[in-house]
This record gives sequence, C-alpha cells and structure tokens, in this order.
Amino acid sequence: MKLHVGACGIGYGHVGRDLPTASFFAKAGWSVYFTTYGDAIHFARLSGFKTYGEPAIGYVTKGGEVTMKGTVLSLLRQINSFFVQVVEEYLVIKREKPDVILSDSRLSTLLAGKLSRKKVVLLIHELRVLTPIRDPKFKRFVDGIAFRALSLFWSLSDKIVISDFPPPLTIAEENVALWWPLKKSDKTVFAGPCGRIGACRQNEQGAVYFRVSGIESERTILNELYYKTANLLARDGIRVIMSRGNSKGNSNISELGGKLVVYDWIRDYKGLEISLLVSVAGQTSMAEFVDLGVPYILTPPMSHTEHWGIAKSLERKGVAVVIPLRGLTPERLRDAIKKALSDKPLRLRAQEYARAARSYPGDAVLIKVIEKLAAAKDSMA
Repeated sequence: MKLHVGACGIGYGHVGRDLPTASFFAKAGWSVYFTTYGDAIHFARLSGFKTYGEPAIGYVTKGGEVTMKGTVLSLLRQINSFFVQVVEEYLVIKREKPDVILSDSRLSTLLAGKLSRKKVVLLIHELRVLTPIRDPKFKRFVDGIAFRALSLFWSLSDKIVISDFPPPLTIAEENVALWWPLKKSDKTVFAGPCGRIGACRQNEQGAVYFRVSGIESERTILNELYYKTANLLARDGIRVIMSRGNSKGNSNISELGGKLVVYDWIRDYKGLEISLLVSVAGQTSMAEFVDLGVPYILTPPMSHTEHWGIAKSLERKGVAVVIPLRGLTPERLRDAIKKALSDKPLRLRAQEYARAARSYPGDAVLIKVIEKLAAAKDSMA
C-alpha cells in the first residue's frame, strides 16, 4: 500500500500533525511520501520521508502581523502558484500511484486526487477562513462567499476528518463550521486534534515552556519577545524551557545555572515536565499539548484571525490567558505568567478540559479512516 500526504506548508504545524499517522503506516509497511511547500519541505524531509517540494502560497506578514494589503498584492502570484500546485500534485500522483491520498488542508491535493480518480481523505480544522478585513459588512460578504465556495470543494472528499473537538470542546470555534454539503453527509467525523505529544507530562513544579511557531517572519518576532521574557523568569528563579522553532538547528544552550534552556528544536519530549505553555495560539501547538491539562498563556496577533480566534476560544473555556502580541513587553508577559502559575482555578479548569479531550484521540481516528478507504479500494480491485 502507498499513502500520499499533501500537507499545507505554512509553518510546520500541518506536517507536524500528519507525522504520527505517516509514521504509523510507514511502520506497518506502507510506502509513505509527502508533497508540501515553504518551510515544511525541509521539516518533512528531516522527519525521514520522501518529499516533493512545490510552489509556496500563504499570507504576508509585517512586524509579526498579517498584512491584508501585502497579501492582496501577492494574489496573482499566489493564484498562479496554486494552479502549478494542482498540476504538480497530479503528476506526482500519476507517477507514484498511491492507494489513498491524505490532504491536510490543501485544495490542490484534493483536486488533483479527484482528477486522478483516487480516494481522498481531507484532514482539516479551518473549514471557515476568516479574513482580517476591517469593514464589517465587506468582511461578512467576503468570508461568507469563501466559506460556501470552499465547502463545496471540500465536499468532494471521500471522507473529511476534522482535527478538532465537537462543541463545546472545540478549539477553533470560529473556524470549525459545517455548511450544508458537509452537514448532510455522513463523510464528516470529529477526530479530536491530530499530532498530540504523548511523551510530555504535566507537573506543577515543572518548567514554563515557551513554544515558538509560525512562518519565519512570525518566529523572528516571537523569538525576541519570548527569550527576553524567559530570561526575566529564570532570573527570578523559575525554570524555563524554550524552543526557537528552528527545525534546521540542533543546538541547545543552558543559561543562568540551568534555569533557562533554549533549544533550536525539541525532537524528543520524553521526560519533559511542564507547568504552563506560552504560545502564539497555532492550532497544532494547542492540539499537541491539549491532553496535558496545563494552562496556556497565548500571545496572538489580532490580525491573524485563526490564531486570535483560537486564543479567545480557549480563554472563554477558562483554560488560557490571552495577551495581544502588538505592544507586548517582556515585563508584562513575565507578570502574566507569574500570575497564571499561582492561579489554581485556571489550572483546575485546564485539567478538566484535558480529561474531556482525551475522549477524542485524533490520530487513531484518522488512521482508521485511511485503513477503511484502503480496504474498500482493495476489495473493489
């Protein structure tokens, strides 16, 4: 059997949440390969998988914030890249002849898969994309058109696995929305977030974990803010671990008598115990640690609608403290972390949320869906 994984290449998150499933099938004797773009090409190859690189698409940022003007100005180039992706995906599929295709949030993979008459599983959480348009009426119009158009395309999938929880646990509340082509179908299943990290443990006496993620320009801003904050905490005697989000690096540096350890990238979470997670609120970052039951301090840019929406969703559930990235100082972030560390009700709510979340295993559901599609194909051969 052969599995084609077409993963969104904006940051590392999509490839990251696909890796447990890809590794499972590789260990089971399947041939597994990736197609992706941008930062994710190196990450997928680093993880040991054959990877085809394709033209990049995505939003444009400035100073850590999504810029609508820059994104719109790049639209023609991005549309061209999208159609090139479809063609390249189609050619790869024809060459590799996979039995099942897994599209992680990639319309180009889905379209190429259906054109090739292959079984396609869509893994997604952002079914409704929200733009950072300021005018509320125009925003509702654009978001509504995009939601309905994309829903029609997504419904072409043979099975849709939502990498999130059903209500009321949903992480990305504003993004996980089903329009009628998906509501009326039995092909959609809530799996719970995929790509969870099981080796890490919750410990009230453990380290504060700063996790940098996002595209390169976002990581640059976060690295500066998080490192300065981590340094302040370590000087106050609080143990801190930080990942710079650089999958190409291998270094780790211990500072201030071991109170602060900075990694380029953490490849093995075994034995790591954390008391609190600091993040920009990417869905995969939240999903990876959702089983732990630790509180979150989230610092999303308000212009990044997905991250901001996720952060506010978790804040409403009482498991996160949200501080907008713009204008945030290391001193203010340090004070918020200290306050959260001593907030017992916040920690108890995080633990309650984690207990409910464990009912939706994520990766196991996705694996079962792929196995069923492969078996159905086999029986028809």
